[in-house]
Amino acid sequence: MQTNFLDIQWEWRECSDFHLWDSELARIGGHPLQSALWGNARKCAEGLEYLCLMGQGGDGSIALARVETRRVPLFGKVAWIPRGPVLSLLNKDRYECPQSLIKYLKVKGFILCGYNPWGEVTDFSGNSKCVDDPMTIWIDLSVGKEQLLKNIDKQWRYGARRALREGVVVEQTKDSNDVAEFYRLCQVISDVKGFSLPATQGLMEGLLALSKQDDPVEVRLFVGRYNEALCAGVFVMRVGKQVHYIWGGVDRKYSKLRAGEAVQWAVMQWAINEGCELYDLEGIDPVNNPGTYQFKKKMGGREVKLNGLSLTPLTLTGALVKAVFRYRYC
Repeated sequence: MQTNFLDIQWEWRECSDFHLWDSELARIGGHPLQSALWGNARKCAEGLEYLCLMGQGGDGSIALARVETRRVPLFGKVAWIPRGPVLSLLNKDRYECPQSLIKYLKVKGFILCGYNPWGEVTDFSGNSKCVDDPMTIWIDLSVGKEQLLKNIDKQWRYGARRALREGVVVEQTKDSNDVAEFYRLCQVISDVKGFSLPATQGLMEGLLALSKQDDPVEVRLFVGRYNEALCAGVFVMRVGKQVHYIWGGVDRKYSKLRAGEAVQWAVMQWAINEGCELYDLEGIDPVNNPGTYQFKKKMGGREVKLNGLSLTPLTLTGALVKAVFRYRYC
């Protein structure tokens, strides 16, 4: 019989053992934005305040919530739980925020709690026109390289091979010059497409500096070079057996070389060699960003609808701030 999430009495405490935190996150299949690695990198690069809260259930179940502090001038502080909380229970309530956590945050002086847990909405029909809800593409890596190649669009697959024949070299790097060039590339693409880039060069550098091979959560930057020029890149994070696309882009001057395909294929090969079972391409928008949507769609995964944003006021002031926070602070 499945444990009822709502009946569990969670006891919450702060966790300062970051290796333990990321190990538990990897074990129960959480998202990299809930990792201590991500929180520490943002703290170093941007001065972010956050708490790692661990809930212990009487039945031995675990709940994790890395809570970022968002300060709203003149009103107070908001608890923001990106892609969380993360619960070890595998039932329909897994992606709800426990009431015990809401009460804990209220005692800590927060006026509002925002969260958007990483989890699939199971009643999604597969209609990619539902752009009002967050959507992504998941690629099943557990099928192995041979089947994965069969699942990928023929032209996409041909493009990856062609790039290598034309002289594109794909490698992993932590070099500061490469990181700076990759960040510049992401900035240019964001400007051209009219999107804000949710990153700083300092955050990218911090993630790479703090990441260690074989840790439960780690970071990799894959780049494609042509005649020594960086022409494409993909920044990914691995959490246990899951890999998540974080940032990426292709220099338009080299788009015909199909370097983007070559770099993404290198990521998938690496992930399979590491024993990973899922590659989350982290976001699709067929209306506002159709080119990227088509590129990701051809990689052979399935479209997934994710849980959207939830905001829970903890005080009367929080109720007033709710509408403002939705558009300015997430």
